Amino acid sequence: MNNLIRTCEAITLAGYTREAQLHFTRPGWWYNEKLLSLGDYLLSHNQPEKVNWDLRDEPGLFMSETRMPTSHESGRWRILPSTGYPPHKLAIMFGAGVDSTAAVYRALDVYNPDQVIALWVNYGQPYAEKEHTAIARMIAHKVFPVEINLLSSGVQMRDDPDWGYIFPARNLFLAAIGSYYADRVWIVSTWRGDGADCAADKTDHFYTEASSVFSRYYQRDVTVETPVGHLTKAQLVGDMVQYHPGEGVRALLDSTTCYHSQLLRCGKCSSCYKRWVAFTLNGLVETYAELEPPEYDVFWEKYLPKERSYGKTRAGEVELALTRWIVHRASVMRQELASLRSDLSEMGQKVRYRL
Repeated sequence: MNNLIRTCEAITLAGYTREAQLHFTRPGWWYNEKLLSLGDYLLSHNQPEKVNWDLRDEPGLFMSETRMPTSHESGRWRILPSTGYPPHKLAIMFGAGVDSTAAVYRALDVYNPDQVIALWVNYGQPYAEKEHTAIARMIAHKVFPVEINLLSSGVQMRDDPDWGYIFPARNLFLAAIGSYYADRVWIVSTWRGDGADCAADKTDHFYTEASSVFSRYYQRDVTVETPVGHLTKAQLVGDMVQYHPGEGVRALLDSTTCYHSQLLRCGKCSSCYKRWVAFTLNGLVETYAELEPPEYDVFWEKYLPKERSYGKTRAGEVELALTRWIVHRASVMRQELASLRSDLSEMGQKVRYRL
C-alpha cells in the first residue's frame, strides 16, 4: 500500500466513524490540500458542518491481496512495483453485483481481456461473504473473462442503523486502489434519474477531482469515471441480454446485490427491489427467500413513491415491471384455478360413482 491509498483509506474510515479527526504525525501520509478538499466535500455533502481535518496515523489498515484464476486461463501472478507504469489499462472496482458484472463485459468491447483487471475489496461489508461466493460461482461457470484480485482492508463496517449501507467516501478509497493498478478506473454507478439524491462519491465533481488528485500523485494521467452513468440498471441489463445472451446473462444470474448478510435474495431491501425491476423488464426470473419485492409493504410505501420523484424514465420502468408482474401472476393464478377446478370435478365424479 502506498501513501495515497493509506490517506484515502483513513479519510473513508473517518467518515464512517463520523469522527473525521485524523492527525498527520508521520511521513506515511500523503498530505495534499486538494485531496483534503475532496475529502471535505465527500464527508460534508448535504451537511452544514465542515470537516475538521487533522490526520492522525493509525496502525496498518491495508492488509492483503490474493489473485483468483480467471475463467479462461490461469494467467501469471504479477506484483506491481512501487514505481513504474501499471500493467493494466483499466481497473474495474468490482462488487459482484449487476452493475459491475455488466461493466466487465462492456470493457471487453474496448479492451483485450489481459488489459483489464477487476478488483474486489473486502472493507468489512456485511455481505462480503456472499460477494466472494458470487465471484467463485462466476469463475466456476467460466463466465468471468478477466483477471480478478481479492483485496482485504482494515476498514470495517459495523451494524449501524444510522448509516444503514451507506459508506461515506467509499469510492475515494476504492478509486485510490484502482489507480494503483491502471490509468483508467471504473467506479460503476448507473443513472439514478432526474432529481435523485446522489451520493457525493458518485458525482461528476468527485470523478473530476479524484482524477486530478491521483494524476498528480502518480505523475501520469489517471481517469476515474463511471462507464454507465447514462444508463438505468434496467437498460444495462437489457444490453447484456441483447449482446451477451449466453455467458453475460449467466454471470448476471450468478451475481449478488442483496444487502442481507446471509440470505441470497431477501426480496425486501432496496437493492433486491432495483434488481427485480431490471430483471423483470428483461425477462429474467429469480426466486426469493420468501416473497417477491412487490409483495412487501415497503415496496408500495417507500420504493414506488420515491421512484416517481425521480422522473418519468425510472417511474415508467417500475410501472411497466409491475404491469408485467401482475399479468404473469394473474396467468399463474388462472392456471392454478383451472387445476383446482379439474381436481374438484374429478373428486365430484368419484363421490357420485360411490353413491
